[in-house]
Amino acid sequence: MTDTTTGTTAVPSPRCPYPFPTPDGRHTFAREDGYDQARASGALLPVTLPHGNPDTAYLATTHEHVKQVLGCPALTRAAANAPDTPRLGRDLLPDLALLSMDGPQHARMRRQVGSTFTPRKARALRPLFEQRSHRLLDDLTAAGREGDLIAAYTDPLTTAMVGDVLGCPVDAADEFHSLADKLTSPCEPDAYALMRARFEEMCDQLSAPGVARPDGLLDELAQARTGPDELTALEVTDLMLTVFAGGARTPSILMSSAVTTLLDNPEQLRTLRKQPNLWPAAVEELLRYIPIGLSGGFPRTAVEDATIGSHTLRAGETVLPSTIAANMDPAVFEQPEELDVARASNPHLAFGHGPHRCPGAFVTKDLAEVALPILFDRLPGLRVATVDHSWQDALIVRAMTALPVTW
Repeated sequence: MTDTTTGTTAVPSPRCPYPFPTPDGRHTFAREDGYDQARASGALLPVTLPHGNPDTAYLATTHEHVKQVLGCPALTRAAANAPDTPRLGRDLLPDLALLSMDGPQHARMRRQVGSTFTPRKARALRPLFEQRSHRLLDDLTAAGREGDLIAAYTDPLTTAMVGDVLGCPVDAADEFHSLADKLTSPCEPDAYALMRARFEEMCDQLSAPGVARPDGLLDELAQARTGPDELTALEVTDLMLTVFAGGARTPSILMSSAVTTLLDNPEQLRTLRKQPNLWPAAVEELLRYIPIGLSGGFPRTAVEDATIGSHTLRAGETVLPSTIAANMDPAVFEQPEELDVARASNPHLAFGHGPHRCPGAFVTKDLAEVALPILFDRLPGLRVATVDHSWQDALIVRAMTALPVTW
């Protein structure tokens, strides 16, 4: 790394292990020690990651630096998705996954999902979200005065939402969802191969010409197989898996995490009860405040020298953009450690930035803007029924396994 302001090579700093350690080995919604100090330094932090040869990389933590990393064409996901590059997880993404592409190839594949994930189409789904929210709460309250909010509310809402967006036939949606969930979790190679083969088979059958399908992404991908971009059956499969992987769990994690966060901040919840018009701003603030991702970004590797801030990353070096650190940058957010549901300016990076910004951002926000107010209106006495949450063993997300509540 070179200081471009002086032209001199900086003295190498001692590298610290990343992810930052936790007292009990579990990553919860409490950000680990290390982010504030790294951000305050104003420099990229030299770190060692769990996998790769070499395993040395840099961590970007300021809002400015993270945006630069995410928007820099010389820092690519394709180069980072290789066996010897530094990374958090052991496994690599498929070559045709959106997050392992860049440039024209990525733009070509991204076009296939862009028309599905628009603000207009997300807004059109809100009546469905509202109906399902009330129906699920009817079932939950009819069963008693306690239950698991994830199993009974946030997971079913998310599963149905993914089916609506993708346009999966009803009899295939559950199997698609189950396969995608398992394929994006640690599993044995033989089991993965069998599930992957079944997923490919279903995608090929359902995207074949002449098959009747509901409107949605699957039908658009089927039409693209004979359109100008001529998607192959394998490209359709990987796009479907990418969308399922991103959408199958994240909205549920956001909503369940938002419930615990608002109950832990009762004055903010009282503000929302008095001013329900603040819910859209509140959802944006919850996205900023809750660190759903372990770091918040995937590594990028330089294919040529790239300048981030006052530093130069040399070709072949890897940088990890931490959006969860950027979302706490006091240079951008006033009193960032405070939850403020009325925060006016909120340029958070929860969905990323640049070409790889999450395509499902609009539909995720619309679902939360509908489902959370209905939940708190219907269950004004909602309480979390546990002191210690159980956490999923996952490589890239922080998620509770259950959320027992009473009302």
